[in-house]
Amino acid sequence: MTQSTRPEDGPAARSNSLERLERSRARVEADRAAEDRAFRPSENLEALVLRVIGGWENLVGEVNFTRFHAAGPRGRSIPWRRWGQLALGVLPAIIFFLGYNQVRFGSPWESGYGLATLPEFLEVKRALGMFALAHVPMNLELFLLHLPNPIGEFPFFKPDGLGLSILLTSPGLLYAIRADWRRTASWLLLGAAVAVLVPSLLYYGGGWLQYGYRYALDSIPFVIALCAIAAATRGPIGLGWRILILFGVAVMFAGVYWAYGI
Repeated sequence: MTQSTRPEDGPAARSNSLERLERSRARVEADRAAEDRAFRPSENLEALVLRVIGGWENLVGEVNFTRFHAAGPRGRSIPWRRWGQLALGVLPAIIFFLGYNQVRFGSPWESGYGLATLPEFLEVKRALGMFALAHVPMNLELFLLHLPNPIGEFPFFKPDGLGLSILLTSPGLLYAIRADWRRTASWLLLGAAVAVLVPSLLYYGGGWLQYGYRYALDSIPFVIALCAIAAATRGPIGLGWRILILFGVAVMFAGVYWAYGI
């Protein structure tokens, strides 16, 4: 009686299995070595901060990945019930706000902004509409282009109080353009920043007495998150970007000087 030998049971097959085992062992050891390096504090403070940010990003990604797959197809449906509960929680505040407007101004839709006493030039703008496309050029100028007035004494410039370009007050925020645009999160943050800013650009008020453009403050948290993504993705922040950040800090210190002199 003879015994047949299959090709996959021969020496070549056993050699391939050993090679795969060795590759798997080498990969595990490399992963462990990388983990050890990740938890070893860096002598460079900037590298340590970026490593912490990168580690947090990886942790959030792993948690979201696990929750996404654990929930299954049903868990990925739109949570209408939760959204409805959230709306019900906010509804009493909305009803109170509308009722308060009715008592104060005779209309639930009048918040007082349409009745405020204003300087003549703002009265003209409000007559065009509280929110209108006609106000966009003015707000863009205050947001991006408005400069201080030159004077003949120290510190040789003086803001007029109507606004100051964000390119002067916070030029370091331009670092957000270096975010990883292959990631969905970057586009969502950009969309949120723009969506929050649009109503302010349509508003007639322009911010009034301010150093900078205060209506941009609602968008800045999303831009800062983009800067964090850029720092975690690109590595150490370059000298040019550091100079821009320090320039913005210096301009804001000048704002302290002008706090009571505008």
